[in-house]
Amino acid sequence: MKEKYVEPMYVQTPGGLPAELMNLSLEEVCRHLDNYVGNFLLDAAVVSVYLNRLASDPRLTESPPALACLAYLLRKYIQVEPFEKNGLGMAQHFMKNPKLTALLTFLEKIESVKNVDLERGDTNWMNSRADEARRCYLRVLARQPAHVLAADRLLRIDAAEGKAPGDWLAGFTCPAPAQEFWTRKVFQAYARVNKVEEALALWPRLDEKTLDELTLNLAAEIFVKAGDRAKAARLYAASLRLDPLQDAVRRRLEQLSSPFAPNPGLLAQRSVNIYLYTWNKADMFGRTLQSLAASDIGGAGIKILLNGCTDHSREVAHRAHEMFPNNPVELIELPVNVGAPAARNWLIAQPATREADYTAFLDDDVDIPRNWLSHYLTLAENTPKFGVAGCKVLFPEEPRHYQYLFRSVAVAKPGFVRISLVTPNNQVDNNVYDFVRPTDNVMGCCHMFSRQALVELPSFDIRFSPSQLDDISHDLDLRLAGYQVVYTGLVECIHHQSSGVGIHSRKDLAKLGNVIGNDVKLAYKYLDRLEQLEVLRNPPAILAEARVREFTTQVQQAAAVG
Repeated sequence: MKEKYVEPMYVQTPGGLPAELMNLSLEEVCRHLDNYVGNFLLDAAVVSVYLNRLASDPRLTESPPALACLAYLLRKYIQVEPFEKNGLGMAQHFMKNPKLTALLTFLEKIESVKNVDLERGDTNWMNSRADEARRCYLRVLARQPAHVLAADRLLRIDAAEGKAPGDWLAGFTCPAPAQEFWTRKVFQAYARVNKVEEALALWPRLDEKTLDELTLNLAAEIFVKAGDRAKAARLYAASLRLDPLQDAVRRRLEQLSSPFAPNPGLLAQRSVNIYLYTWNKADMFGRTLQSLAASDIGGAGIKILLNGCTDHSREVAHRAHEMFPNNPVELIELPVNVGAPAARNWLIAQPATREADYTAFLDDDVDIPRNWLSHYLTLAENTPKFGVAGCKVLFPEEPRHYQYLFRSVAVAKPGFVRISLVTPNNQVDNNVYDFVRPTDNVMGCCHMFSRQALVELPSFDIRFSPSQLDDISHDLDLRLAGYQVVYTGLVECIHHQSSGVGIHSRKDLAKLGNVIGNDVKLAYKYLDRLEQLEVLRNPPAILAEARVREFTTQVQQAAAVG
């Protein structure tokens, strides 16, 4: 009997990691965590989401891998949030640490005394009223200069705003039971925002032999900036001994030990196209052209597509002939805006695409570094079956926060396809992701393809017009065809206007609708290739097995101490 066809159902979920995890089984959540750890270092916000999901599952105690994940996450959480009583209490179930026990007792004593301003501050902070929360916490410190919980909250507010600890720090007197943890956390706060002098001033007060991997990682980059790369490498190696699952640390250590060196000679040895398309961003587009003109591009040919522009973009584009006197420049003007995928396809269809060794695309709102192209060419020449290379993308505001790094397949099951988070949560760039690695997707604002990749896959999918997910889909198609997608954090691109939709924006509801629609399209596009997508996920299962072994050892040690 012929099997009855069953229409696959798309799983509609709100945006964000919490909703995504709620649609996964306990085992799938563990694999999702493995995938995340295979990309980025864990931070408090992401750890909290995974912890909440695991702790709410009624099957948690029946699953050793899930319990191992829980213990692993708790270890990370108390490194970044040592003054959270609930996290400390849960962690003590898996590890017997006298210092943590003493700190937990101290915090319980503080929290047993009702403090109205502290409670009001917490309410304001939870409702995104940072200024009101700050005033509440400052009132607490004015009355009780040793109130470590109020000081900890102020440190968090400063960190969320990308700032070093404020003037309030000088008026805080840390009580003895919290001193070691407080010094460590203040050091972390300075290191996160690249305050080298302030962090180094605190370093002698830390016992390097007892530091956790979070502090070691942050310290490593401080020493890189201070010019002591050997010290940084030793700190990263110590961090990896504590947690071998940190893929980003391993790659950063490799970069420090054996630095990647671009070959500028390739600019003359290889033929390259540089394609740009723009729509009504004349002034910003002019800035992009200036940035391109200041970079080293050899004799690369330049093609500019005016995508139905109605502002003065035409005049800006014509200046390119003067800005690039040693490069062939061609302007293509379309009467209407055909959207990003079709604009890319129009340019790819030019005969030059099949004549050049490589083709790079630049958005019309980026600043690029001088040696971006030699970096990409060197990567391409040293990568078997190279498909595309992309870079570290940052927001323009100071301090520079990550906008986009690299992505991998996070979920691939019937009706539910998700790509991993684009960056760690709200992180200032401290250079820890300055390395080269294979991945599944890089951002399309500054990327370069091989001729072979564009010959075999010459079209960005126009079902994702006018934008959103077309570059992700094309990168996935490349991966499924056997091509390599390569990320380099050694090329730093400033992207002035993301085409995405901010989570707090209400004026971009139409764009949000397009994003949601494209999520559905992406899921259905790959329904018949879910097994192939699943293979792309990282890291290998051996890492999860290592976590279970570590967890078993922790439980045995804790039982012996108890």
